[in-house]
Amino acid sequence: MTAKVKSSNPDFDGREVQITIATAQSDGLSWVENMVFADDQGTSFLTQKNPISAGLLTTKPLEYEIQLPQFVREDPSLPDYNPYIDIRSLMQNNPLIKEFKKLQSN
Repeated sequence: MTAKVKSSNPDFDGREVQITIATAQSDGLSWVENMVFADDQGTSFLTQKNPISAGLLTTKPLEYEIQLPQFVREDPSLPDYNPYIDIRSLMQNNPLIKEFKKLQSN
């Protein structure tokens, strides 16, 4: 699902932000796939001219084990696909995911 939202972040100068949220059909876990300015035309290399660096909000669902804190690496409930760990279950507390799930249930 992709939604466009008007940002209240002063750094974004009131620009509309397009947020794409992906959901796995197998288990219903979601993650933020992408965040871009809706008016960004991109480059000839098919990348964004002005990418949004959203840090943890846009962390990918499979993360390199070595890049995760030890307490996450040692969590037995997280599927391990060496050298990656599936951290989607941890992402369900992301405020964007929570709002998305709330909207989906209405």
